Amino acid sequence: NQLLKDFVEHVENSSYAHHVFAYNPMGGQSGEWYWPGSVYGGFTGYSDGTTKSFRNWLRLKYDNDPQRLQKAWNKEALSFETVEIPPPEERMRKDGNGVFLDPVQHQHLFDLRQYKNDRTFLNIEENSRTIKEASRGRKQVIVFSGYSLPVISHKLYAAGLETTGRIFRSRYIDAVGCLLNYTRRRGGDHGLNVNAFNGSAWLHGKMMWMEDDPRTHFHTQMESGRTASMAETLTVLKRSFGYSLTRNQGVWWRMFDSAWYHHEEIMRTFQNVQKAAVASVDVDQSSVSQVALFF
Repeated sequence: NQLLKDFVEHVENSSYAHHVFAYNPMGGQSGEWYWPGSVYGGFTGYSDGTTKSFRNWLRLKYDNDPQRLQKAWNKEALSFETVEIPPPEERMRKDGNGVFLDPVQHQHLFDLRQYKNDRTFLNIEENSRTIKEASRGRKQVIVFSGYSLPVISHKLYAAGLETTGRIFRSRYIDAVGCLLNYTRRRGGDHGLNVNAFNGSAWLHGKMMWMEDDPRTHFHTQMESGRTASMAETLTVLKRSFGYSLTRNQGVWWRMFDSAWYHHEEIMRTFQNVQKAAVASVDVDQSSVSQVALFF
């Protein structure tokens, strides 16, 4: 964390520090705290360092008692020194969808899953704490998290994504960032966040931020979510801003390629969005919801 501490202190002591309102610590694949490779169906955790760390984690969980470990894993003669990461073919369950497993038969898979989530959260919170301390509490910390509803089962249990509750409860994290659902983001689609826990965020005093990275009609590839016309491009940009007004969340647009936005009409739309955003600050935006969904 020394490198991160030095970086934040450098920024905070610079002439442009007043332009910086938040830091976004990132790790893992895509900077969104996925375990590398897990996004595309791979299984991670086979380095010597991970095996050693997993064994130490098990010692703490089972009070360094090999008999407790043997009973939980249903394996005689197992020791903390001989524990290995389950092979991919075992983690790729053939008797279900990979989410609902029998804890009597598959406790070793549950333990690995919990270990990955614990290590992920440890890194997130340590980075966030370092930023808070180095900025003397004057800047916000925004973390990507909470991808629990629209993701496929493999990504959910293999990528360390089951930390949403701890993220919301952390005193070092001010806001949670997330992206739109990639398969339902065109004009006429819902274009909702992959983190749908706006209510939980409010109750924990956190702010939600939507990162909209639209593939506009200027995109040269027929990628998922790519718009087909100027009218559709403007519609999806306005939709994200509409959510920020009605769901009490922030929004930013990420430019993977500036050419995707390089048009006077798009820039004028952003200008009008900014004016509407400023005008909305003094408007009562209290929720009028009468229904709560518990997941």
